[in-house]
Amino acid sequence: MMSIIVLVDDNSINQLLIKKMITTLFGQSCELKIISFKSGTQANEFFLDTRNQYDIVILDGNLETDTTNTNSKISNSIAFFEKTSQPQAFNGPDVAITILEKNPNANIVVWTDDETMLSRFKTIFTQKKGSDLLLQLKKPCNLDNLKEVLTPLIFKKAPKIPNEISSECPSAHTEASNSTNFESMASVKPPSKCPKLFKEASTASTTLLVPDDSSDTSPTRRRAFSSIL
Repeated sequence: MMSIIVLVDDNSINQLLIKKMITTLFGQSCELKIISFKSGTQANEFFLDTRNQYDIVILDGNLETDTTNTNSKISNSIAFFEKTSQPQAFNGPDVAITILEKNPNANIVVWTDDETMLSRFKTIFTQKKGSDLLLQLKKPCNLDNLKEVLTPLIFKKAPKIPNEISSECPSAHTEASNSTNFESMASVKPPSKCPKLFKEASTASTTLLVPDDSSDTSPTRRRAFSSIL
């Protein structure tokens, strides 16, 4: 599983730190690709191209202005009378508009503590998504906050049960997941394809299906199982 994260922040140190934190937290669990931009215009060009793929966007509020395409050379003799207009700032909320117009369900994480920028983000989210709820990282960022915000986004497609059980007994997972309590689970029968994975634990009133691990007779297991019955 690969997660592609687009990081938009005009501070090189901030970029370096958060990349290291993300790699530390999630690098062992999944494959990561982090694409970074410093200016809003550069990021905007990336999101305008629908061929570019991404899973999460971490978006700063105030971004540096890209002047690479601006003609700033003015003759000294007429500088007082003729001045090119300064390039307009293209900030995080402006980039968010492009993202949400192309992909209304995009996972945007706001990374700013600027109240003006937060207010603009909320206005745009309300217009484009119908809600002003923001996923927000603290600035400066810390590991706990980063883990809390990004974990659900990175692992949202992760399986809820171990692969070895789900692959051998797909019907068991389907039936169990449809059960809402132990009483309804009592009616679930072991799938014929994998009888070894289950055994029946009978009582006077109910029958429960539990993983077959007879070798584990520890007091902790016996107490836990007794409490269920």
